[in-house]
Amino acid sequence: MTKRRTVEAQGTYSYETVKNRPALSDSPSNIGNALIGIAPNFDQKWLAANYKDETGRYNDWNGDKYRINPYWVINEMSNKSKRDRLMGQGRVYYSFMDCLQASFKAGLDSYTFRFTDFTPMYTPGFVDGLMKEMTNNVMQYNFEMMLRFQKRFNDFDISAFAGGNVMRYEYESMIQTGQSQVIPDLQDITNYSSIETEHALVRKAVRSLFGQVSLGYKELLYIDATFRNDVSSTLSASNRSYFYPSVSGSLIFSNLFEHKDWLTFGKLRGSWAKVGGDTSPYQLQLEYGLKPYTNKGTSLGYITSGSVPNANLKPTSTYSFEVGLDVRFFDSRLGLDLTYYQQTTKDQILSLPLSQSTGYKRAVINAGEIANKGIEASLIRPGKNQEFHMGC
Repeated sequence: MTKRRTVEAQGTYSYETVKNRPALSDSPSNIGNALIGIAPNFDQKWLAANYKDETGRYNDWNGDKYRINPYWVINEMSNKSKRDRLMGQGRVYYSFMDCLQASFKAGLDSYTFRFTDFTPMYTPGFVDGLMKEMTNNVMQYNFEMMLRFQKRFNDFDISAFAGGNVMRYEYESMIQTGQSQVIPDLQDITNYSSIETEHALVRKAVRSLFGQVSLGYKELLYIDATFRNDVSSTLSASNRSYFYPSVSGSLIFSNLFEHKDWLTFGKLRGSWAKVGGDTSPYQLQLEYGLKPYTNKGTSLGYITSGSVPNANLKPTSTYSFEVGLDVRFFDSRLGLDLTYYQQTTKDQILSLPLSQSTGYKRAVINAGEIANKGIEASLIRPGKNQEFHMGC
């Protein structure tokens, strides 16, 4: 737009419709499951001509409610779905000077998915008829601001940035299940004497501050340092803010002295980092719901959580340390790359199985510490563009 300001934007919209998605597992509408249960010498034409009787009811030919006549599935059962999805992002850049630039970015990913599944009356296992309508709305957006600096001062190269990000995620699901169809062949959710409604709403938000500083000296020494602090809504108030930094450096020692052609390149490197992580929403407290029926006009509540919550859940932390040596000889015909690494993960967020006699299936805990370390070596053989790797 101007010499100092740049604006970018892009977006994608998609629309998808699908009719009669194939079912899986032991669903009665899984045609594949029905076919594998038919003997090879059986004439399937008989199934096509006799899948229902003269009154339009299902002709139960095998007494199996899981492997029903595939022609009943094709001609009488149905499902359909549609999805609308919008993805887009926009960026604005502003240059205060050649070495200092600010940017703002906004992104959105949103879609709506609707699925309708119709099972007619007289279907084995659902003789009174069944219909399900599901609507899912999913949205995630990100807002990010960043300030960048990059400049060279004599023998030093300096670059840095700092910024913040806000992420919000929302998932909402509504499922209606109709049972006992009133008017045959009328495919409408209101055409059922019993209708149950399930509603789910999941929200998550993360606010972040982050930055990085990089320093280079005479193409000889390089140092990088980063930081990030996240505040997650999925953790307890005392633990939802967690900080994780990192630092790394490298020294190209082959530039320190004059050497003959036998040494092409040599570098020492090292790094240390910490990474934090949160969990999925609603792990801190019990969840509650209402039964689809009442007792003398009074609604009945119950605990919907299948896991024992943990109100003091901590973020997972992973610590890593690495040092290495990279040398090349004889115009890179011979080389050696050595690395020692060590990584430790603490306060893992685990969902452990419980005896169902407790009233729960699982429990969410912070537990365990996993550590791994080793040495890796990579050798380039003389005169060939092949590598030999070894690790332990």
